[in-house]
Amino acid sequence: MKSLQKIRRNTIIAFFTICLLTNPANIFDWFKLTAFAQQNSAAKTSNEPPSSSLILQKGIAENNYLAPLLELKMREAEYLASKRRKSQYLDNLALINSYVGDYAALYEYEEKFYEYIEPTSRKRAQFAKELSASPIDNYQPESALKAIASIAGALQISEAFFCKEPEGAAA
Repeated sequence: MKSLQKIRRNTIIAFFTICLLTNPANIFDWFKLTAFAQQNSAAKTSNEPPSSSLILQKGIAENNYLAPLLELKMREAEYLASKRRKSQYLDNLALINSYVGDYAALYEYEEKFYEYIEPTSRKRAQFAKELSASPIDNYQPESALKAIASIAGALQISEAFFCKEPEGAAA
């Protein structure tokens, strides 16, 4: 059993070494390919929608932001029903809406994303006291000239400082 594991390990090491020696970029392509295959196989075995990140990356690579936006919007019910893909979908939809300049939709999906990962009602209740009473609530603006004059009077440097000869200097 251990010898079989050694053979597998050595085969994998040899494969990576050959990939690195021939073309270092090949190893990154291999990692992308395996990650893509794993995501697609997981999506095909279950009734999960495809990864919204892959759809978004494909659109960005083609410099086409509307196609992935429309595709993701058409499948919104599938993504929102999926526990595994919901947060990724909301985050990516907020991102793609920022790319197309639809900031109202961006904020809407961003709020849904934050609500999904951490209900904001609990956060708002937790910080309600800090939000209702700020230490700067009672501050009043003051004239800049008065503020500068009051500080300058206390910190003014005397003329004797500038007129004094440096120590050790010949007169």
